[in-house]
Amino acid sequence: MTEVYGSRISGNITVFILELPIGQFVQPVSFTGIHKAGIMKFRLVLTLCLSFICTALPSVSHASTQSPEAFVRQFYEWYINADKGTTPAEDSADMYRFVAKGTADRIREDIRRGSLPGNVAYFTKVQDYDPAEWLLSINIHPALTLAKDSSIVGVTFGKNEKVNIVLFLKEEGDRWKIIKADDTLPYP
Repeated sequence: MTEVYGSRISGNITVFILELPIGQFVQPVSFTGIHKAGIMKFRLVLTLCLSFICTALPSVSHASTQSPEAFVRQFYEWYINADKGTTPAEDSADMYRFVAKGTADRIREDIRRGSLPGNVAYFTKVQDYDPAEWLLSINIHPALTLAKDSSIVGVTFGKNEKVNIVLFLKEEGDRWKIIKADDTLPYP
């Protein structure tokens, strides 16, 4: 049976004694001289590795698993398909998957009061549109990142008559959420 004993001789040297059974005799073998410089190098490498892991993991776990552009595409594919039904997409429970709660609640309240700005749908900025055409003509523009957790994404719909919409996104947990939608028309 192999046994290991260790004892510290001084501040920078530790002696390890390893007893190896060889035949019928136990032969002690000792290793001395683990120097302070070796320990310091090991500690430095260990500290650097732990620092990298500790700084990289929070940002990875916090970061959204989707790009803002992919999120906006997924939202509009859901929204246009949900809006084809008899119930407006804004009344769907799935709305909270894509839209911040406060924003969704305000939009729903505005719809109930009949007071949406411009009397147009909030996320399309038009009264009527062809869902099939819009699904085929979604053009998502590159996101503009304002902060680690905020982005702006432009979207263009339509083949002949183009409609431009700007979505403001905020990261909540590990998902993007829409906090505002606006058109690119001049202020009336």
